[in-house]
Amino acid sequence: MHELGRPSAESVTTKKVSLISRGPSWFNASNAAEESYYLSSSSSSSSSSSSSSSSSSSSSSSSRSSSSRLVTILVIIKIVLAEVEVVVIVVVVVVVVAVLVVVIAIELVVVVVVVLVVVVVVVVVVIVVVVVVVVVVIAIELVVVVVVVVVVVVVVFVDFLSLQVF
Repeated sequence: MHELGRPSAESVTTKKVSLISRGPSWFNASNAAEESYYLSSSSSSSSSSSSSSSSSSSSSSSSRSSSSRLVTILVIIKIVLAEVEVVVIVVVVVVVVAVLVVVIAIELVVVVVVVLVVVVVVVVVVIVVVVVVVVVVIAIELVVVVVVVVVVVVVVFVDFLSLQVF
């Protein structure tokens, strides 16, 4: 007997086989009642088995559905992570390029400032040299003027003296 008070599937099958094996003589009232009991038990057992099978199928379907959902979620997470990875790589590349551009701009500014300083220094040196040359030239001219004046004075004085003597 099965745990719910019904005969097990094996005993039902055995009883059916024994009823069938009796042949046409088994068909009397008590055998008919016994057969209907076993057939109803069999159908009940079959419906219970089918209900259990449908429950198992439903559980399996639910399990497959949740497994399918899990796979879908994992695929979505993988796609999102791949997109995030691409975005992170693009952001890193953009930041590196921006830093390089800023560094190059700073280096160019430094080079321009150095060139301007060199140009200013060269211009100042040239101006100083020109001023020194002009001062030297003016000094030489002054010396020449002084010498000429002295010579003229001496000549005039000598002439004056020579005129006095004669």
